[in-house]
Amino acid sequence: GYNAVLTLMALAGLFYVLDRVSFVLALIAGATSVVVTVALSAFIAPYGGHIYTAPFVVTTWIFIAAKPVLHRVRAAPPADATTPEGNLNLHRVTGHWWERASEA
Repeated sequence: GYNAVLTLMALAGLFYVLDRVSFVLALIAGATSVVVTVALSAFIAPYGGHIYTAPFVVTTWIFIAAKPVLHRVRAAPPADATTPEGNLNLHRVTGHWWERASEA
């Protein structure tokens, strides 16, 4: 559903530079968010509550927190993140995110 799409958009381009590795990671995260959606729905259903975008938030946080062990994924610091195209262009121009961050 929409939680998987939100997760894909957040990870493949916004928080990580869009390339093959981040796209595959985003697909895995999208599938994970579907599982989290089912699990949270089953947990909340007896109480009559709604989960809304909680699976997107939880899954995205998990995959952002996993960055230290994901060596091939290039992260985009939130302060420098713009659009997937802008992040990719900035990475191509500077080659390193910390060079951009130190200029500010």
